[in-house]
Amino acid sequence: MKNPADKIRILITEAVILSSACRDPRVPWLARAAVLAAIAYAFSPIDLIPDFIPLLGHLDDIIILPALIFFARKMIPDHIYEEYRSAAQLTPPRSIAAAVVVIAVWCAGIFLVISLFTHFCSHSGKA
Repeated sequence: MKNPADKIRILITEAVILSSACRDPRVPWLARAAVLAAIAYAFSPIDLIPDFIPLLGHLDDIIILPALIFFARKMIPDHIYEEYRSAAQLTPPRSIAAAVVVIAVWCAGIFLVISLFTHFCSHSGKA
């Protein structure tokens, strides 16, 4: 059985393959739509079944996302998929833009916490 780190690595590799193949004009539009729908559904705050409902809340995520990814994978021609698989295994996934966004969000959050802390500390002595 594979350890969780291997499973995560495989998931990241598959995500890179699908996102790269989605930009290829040789890939059918329906496969692109399935990949984009999976991404949109994964990041959407709206679910078919709200997550706070025990068991059922996550059931839609467990069924819909893998189904969309499965259909997208089956619609991409094998030679194109293998082309992107070999490219993904040669170069590890990196995104400078994503790193910049994550760092900017963390910096903004830290700045906000420090600003609020200093604001409340400076006004707490004036009563």
